[in-house]
Amino acid sequence: EESQKAREEVIRKLDYAGQPAGGPQRKAQDLGWLEFCPAENRPRVHCVASSHVLAPWKWKQYYPQDWLQKVKQEHCTYSLEVYDPESSSDQALAKFALNPFAIHHPNGMDLAIIHLKQEETVLKHMKDLGVEILHLRNDDDLFQKGEEIVFHGFEITEETTTEETTLEDIQTKEKLEGGDDDARVFVPYQETGTLSFASPERFLANTERVLPEGLCGGPVTDPNGRV
Repeated sequence: EESQKAREEVIRKLDYAGQPAGGPQRKAQDLGWLEFCPAENRPRVHCVASSHVLAPWKWKQYYPQDWLQKVKQEHCTYSLEVYDPESSSDQALAKFALNPFAIHHPNGMDLAIIHLKQEETVLKHMKDLGVEILHLRNDDDLFQKGEEIVFHGFEITEETTTEETTLEDIQTKEKLEGGDDDARVFVPYQETGTLSFASPERFLANTERVLPEGLCGGPVTDPNGRV
């Protein structure tokens, strides 16, 4: 409760005046949710993910386990791991801390953004590792029905958790396996699809194969590599 009050106090002190990320001046109500951030705190990059990944307790239809409802935002820490898709090793090249305050889509869509701690230092390290920062497609370049797009992500191999899993089961498993070790294996995965519907706020695409769960929150790019 004290952590929640402290977070609310920090948010209250921030200046959330409408300041667009670029282009002509616009009113706050005209800004997209990705842009609405005070200039002094505005990050250079956004880490985009599924809301259910960053806050699974918000998505009871996905995770109905009773124990999960005891988890709150203040119990969570987040990190970003960098992998080399061309490497035969399944070990991460680096791991970077993320700020603990995820920003979830205001209209309840399964989408959220989160940001790097020590962003300037981390971005330099990422550049040395060859990490490519993706840019959003220009709004003037409209998507067209039938346009080819590419889904990017990782296919994940892991032990499936059943709905009957209890908090005690998980705690016992962590003790036996050494606590925080992540036993999942990430296999690079790409799939080409075509747009069947496009609007300013939502897109629908078809693929020949069903996409694996590991692509949740992964980027979708056009032929020019724009998101």
